[in-house]
Amino acid sequence: MQASEPQNSKDGRQAIINTIIKRRGDSRFRNALLQAYESRCAITSFNAVDVLEAACIVPFRGKFPHHPSNGLLLRADIHALFDLGKIAIDTGSMSVVLTEDLMQTSYRLLAGRPLRYPKEEEHRPSNEALDLHRRSAGL
Repeated sequence: MQASEPQNSKDGRQAIINTIIKRRGDSRFRNALLQAYESRCAITSFNAVDVLEAACIVPFRGKFPHHPSNGLLLRADIHALFDLGKIAIDTGSMSVVLTEDLMQTSYRLLAGRPLRYPKEEEHRPSNEALDLHRRSAGL
C-alpha cells in the first residue's frame, strides 16, 4: 500500500467529510449566512446547501468578527476563488470583478453580476470589508 492511501475506505471517507466540514466554516456562522442568504450563493444564487460555504470576507480577527456582515455564502468553487483573490466585489456597483485569467474561462459569465444581498440590512456585507478584500486581491 502506498503512503497516500487510506487504511480503509471508511478512513478515507471520514477524512473527506472532515475536510468538507472544515471548509464549510464555523457551523453557527454558516447557519447565520444560510438564513441571511436564504440558502443561496451570494454570487451565483445556486441553492444546493451541501456545497454552500461560509466565506469570511476578511480574516475574522479584531475589527471583522464572525458576523454575517463579514461573510458571504458562496458555492464551494466560488469560495475557493474568492479566497485566492481571483474574485472580488466592486462596492461601487456591488457587482462581481474577476482577474484577467478567470476572464479567459467559463467564470467570465460571472463578471459584472450583481451581488445577492440578505434582506436584513444588519446582515449585508460590510463595504469596508469588501473593499479591503478587493484591494488585497489587487482588483
